[in-house]
Amino acid sequence: MEVSRKVQGRIVTDNDIKTIQSIIVSNPNWHRTRISKELCHLWNWKNDAGKQKDIAARAMLRKLDKENLIDLPAPVRSANNGYRYQSKQEKPKYQPIEEKLSELQPIKIRQVETQPQAQLFRSLLSHFHYSRVQWSCWRKS
Repeated sequence: MEVSRKVQGRIVTDNDIKTIQSIIVSNPNWHRTRISKELCHLWNWKNDAGKQKDIAARAMLRKLDKENLIDLPAPVRSANNGYRYQSKQEKPKYQPIEEKLSELQPIKIRQVETQPQAQLFRSLLSHFHYSRVQWSCWRKS
């Protein structure tokens, strides 16, 4: 009896696992991203916009590897992308605001729309935010 499980929103069968392991064994020089793209192609795994669900496929591969159902090659580099969102700019020059917030009305909040605005925003957060939070909102979808 074939066992199936739901991983990353997709039903994965024993035959699927055999296919994945066959791809890995047949292509020993392929890295995880190449394997996931091949799976997306084979399974026609795409999102509503028609793009391959490569990141979901990689997450699925990691989960199957963690369960010892497949043997993934070692990662090429760390999956920690926090460094990508750190500001590489110097600390911005500024004039401290000493007025009460009520005296600064009206205050407007605007969405960052250009690359220079995004760089300034990241720099300000990096240098002045009290917790130096690493936000994932910089990712392009």
